Amino acid sequence: MLLIPAPVSPADPASSVAESRSAATPVDAQTVYVVIGVAHTDIVIPRAAFAAAPSRVKAAVDQLDGGPWIILGWGPYWFGRDEPGDTYNPAGVRTANLVFTLLAPQRASRLRVGALATPGAAPAERYVSLIPVRLSSAGLGRAVARIDRSFKADEEGRPIITYRPPSEPNVVIYLSGEHYSLAHECDHWIAEVLRAGGVSIEPGLDFTPALLALRLRTAAAPASPSQDASAVRPPP
Repeated sequence: MLLIPAPVSPADPASSVAESRSAATPVDAQTVYVVIGVAHTDIVIPRAAFAAAPSRVKAAVDQLDGGPWIILGWGPYWFGRDEPGDTYNPAGVRTANLVFTLLAPQRASRLRVGALATPGAAPAERYVSLIPVRLSSAGLGRAVARIDRSFKADEEGRPIITYRPPSEPNVVIYLSGEHYSLAHECDHWIAEVLRAGGVSIEPGLDFTPALLALRLRTAAAPASPSQDASAVRPPP
C-alpha cells in the first residue's frame, strides 16, 4: 500500500531509532527489525537465528554471503524485479502489474531474501522507519518457521530460485506458494510472521505500512521517545 512520507534528513538507524522494550520483555528476548518502506514492509532478523532453522529458509540464508543480518520480504510475482533496469521497472509496466495484482488474486508469489551489514532497507531501496521488535527465543523460532512455510519447494525439498538481481549479489528471489491479493499483501504477511513470534497485531491493523507501524509503536514504549524518529534513507 502506498505511503507518502514527509521529507526528512537521512539518519543512521543505530542512532535515530530507539529500541522498544515493554515491562514484559522476556530475559532471553532478541531483537528483529520491521522495515516500513514507502510502499512495502520487510523484516530483518539476525543471521544466527537461522542456524537451526527449517530446511527451506535455512538453505536460502546459507547461500548468502555478506553481513550478519538477513532481510526477508514477500510480494507478488513481480516483487524484487521493479528496480531500475529490471523487467517491471518502467513506470507504465509497473503500474499495470500493480493494478492487476490488486484486482486479480495471484496463486503464486515471491520471497526476497538478502544479507545486510546492518539493519535497514533492502539494497537500493528506501525506508520510512525502522522499528525494533523484541521476541523471545522461542517466539523467534516460531516466526522463522512461519517464514519457512512460505517457500515453495522442488521435488527434493529445496527452495526454488526465480531471480537473482544482477546488481545485488546478496539478494535472491524465491517462489512462494502463498496467494497474493488485496486482502493478503506484504504487510499482512509481516504481521503473520510477527504473530507467530508472539506479537499481538489485531486484524485490520496490518492493512497498510502506516497502520502496521502505528500498532508496533504502541505495542511497546520506546526507551526514549525523542529518538523514535522516522527516517528516509536514500539508496546507496
